[in-house]
Amino acid sequence: MLIIPLTGKMSLRNLPFVTIALILINCIVFFLFQYNENKQYMAAEDFYFESELADIELSGYIDYKDLPEQHEPIAQFNENIRRNKLESIYIAMRRDKAFMEMLEQDKIITPDDPKYHEWKSLRAEYSHMMSRIATKRFGFIPAHPSTVTLFTHMFLHGGMGHLIGNMIFLWLVGCLLEMGCGRIYYFTTYIVTGLCAVGTFWLWNFDSTVPLIGASGAIAGLMGAFTVLYGKKRIKMFFTIGVYFNYIQMRAILLLPLWLGSEVYQIAFSEERHVAYLAHIGGLLSGALLGFINKRYLGFYKAEAVEPEPEDEISPLLEKSLKHIRLLEMEKGAKLLNEVLNKDPDHIIALKHLFDIHKIQSDDMQFHTLANRLLMLLSKDGSKHNMTVEVYNEYIKHAKPPKLSAEIYLRLISIFSTYGYPEKAESILAMFLNKKSDYPGLATLLLKLANGYKIKKNYDKQKKCLNILCSKYSSSTEAQMAKSELDGLS
Repeated sequence: MLIIPLTGKMSLRNLPFVTIALILINCIVFFLFQYNENKQYMAAEDFYFESELADIELSGYIDYKDLPEQHEPIAQFNENIRRNKLESIYIAMRRDKAFMEMLEQDKIITPDDPKYHEWKSLRAEYSHMMSRIATKRFGFIPAHPSTVTLFTHMFLHGGMGHLIGNMIFLWLVGCLLEMGCGRIYYFTTYIVTGLCAVGTFWLWNFDSTVPLIGASGAIAGLMGAFTVLYGKKRIKMFFTIGVYFNYIQMRAILLLPLWLGSEVYQIAFSEERHVAYLAHIGGLLSGALLGFINKRYLGFYKAEAVEPEPEDEISPLLEKSLKHIRLLEMEKGAKLLNEVLNKDPDHIIALKHLFDIHKIQSDDMQFHTLANRLLMLLSKDGSKHNMTVEVYNEYIKHAKPPKLSAEIYLRLISIFSTYGYPEKAESILAMFLNKKSDYPGLATLLLKLANGYKIKKNYDKQKKCLNILCSKYSSSTEAQMAKSELDGLS
């Protein structure tokens, strides 16, 4: 099960610089120091098992644990069986803290052992090879804790998938918290909860010699803080259960028990033992505590930074209306389209479908009203000029006679002249010049029409428009511009 919050408004003014910096640091560390770790591990392990080191140490471990079933001489097996047998014993040996301490103190292979010097030399070479691996050097090893690795383990990852998964969560949750709480509280929460996460893991695995790495403990801390700080806010969530996925709105605080429950379930039933679920739990709980302290006593958060997504009421109505229209149930479709327009009067798609329904009855006054509304909206946006032409052509075809307002006609002249339809603009403009030549703005539209023909390289029509402009509106500024252009054409 996966549940991720999807909300928050980002702009250049509130860029999450700390989140971006953390992601960059994690990526740089991985690609500079960890990208070839698998090869380094393989080289070190090949050295261990192919040299005498494995036989010396593992024989010592078998004697130490008194494992009679393992006393068969390992050398008698073929290479593959021998390697597998050695590896299974090696894993058990490496996890045995008491034995490893005695081994390092020369209490297993003692100085009086004939193979002591050979073992010491091989062990030094093997230790040197392992020390060059970033995970071994900077990962947190519970059996050998250090102050440095308490911090450095947060910036190491076990592979590309581990890195990408963590960085996606860091971006989604980190941005929300940084924008809502500020950079200082956010970064403090990241570090403190990362320490709490590793501390929780340490308490339960104090003798483990396996390095703990990854930013997931700190990220879990951010998630815990987020759930408490924005507890009552309804947040849009993306969730998956198996192969099913969907979106849901829910209160942020409900995520805390869901995330905790998921981690507990993984501890009980998951076979992925390499995942530090206890660290996740430590991060979540410490993050929730810091979120509570901030909300109750500090106040370093903005409630408005995480606004609930407005519910989309229009899309379902529009979808239902189109379904009715496809079934030729025009009346039902029109009713739903009107509901859409009640919620959003400027919804162009709904207006267009309603226009198409009513054009069948062109004598209906509603048809003319819709045409006026639709063309007014379309004429305000030049990028929709193709749809404007389509609607206008349909309207002129069905309207007997057309009943568009003068303002819309003038807007259409401007749109048609500008976007490559000067012939249509001319037919409308001619109507005004014949009947209402004193209407404001016609001189400007004549100049636009002339320019429209110029773009189409119809210079005869361009000259005609300019001459009409000079003749009818000789005292206008546009006429002076037309004369200058005509002089240039002569």
